[in-house]
Amino acid sequence: PGGRDERQRGGRRQNIVNVLGIGVDIVEVARFRGLGPDSKAVAKFLSEKEVQDVFRRREPAPTLAGRFAAKEAIIKAVRSGRPGSKIFFKDIEVRGDDRGAPQALISCDLAGNYQILLSISHGQEQAVAFAMMVQKDDAYERRPDQDNESDLLRGA
Repeated sequence: PGGRDERQRGGRRQNIVNVLGIGVDIVEVARFRGLGPDSKAVAKFLSEKEVQDVFRRREPAPTLAGRFAAKEAIIKAVRSGRPGSKIFFKDIEVRGDDRGAPQALISCDLAGNYQILLSISHGQEQAVAFAMMVQKDDAYERRPDQDNESDLLRGA
């Protein structure tokens, strides 16, 4: 029960995970146009590091909307996976790894051994994010030949 299970299928190893919770959010980019780095609205959901990252871009609104959607999706995944959990926007920092894949740092104390998987996409009109909270198996170590490690977001 729980953790990661490996099974063979068609000669390939499959990883099976225990999904604890999922979350998705979609927002209109227009809601974020015109917001600046000193905006009170921005200060409510971005860390200083995130503000610097988002507002170094030529057009920050799509990225800003994507970060907002990502945090909403993560909160939904955590609250559905761990009912009663207290997690808020400022408890989450979304960053890109060295290849640009989204990662989240969770600063609140969430009990359990879990990972957050996250995907963010945006166009000029909408931004969407999907997050999945999965049970993490301490015995499972990623092999160097697995190149999707940047998709794994580790909790505190």
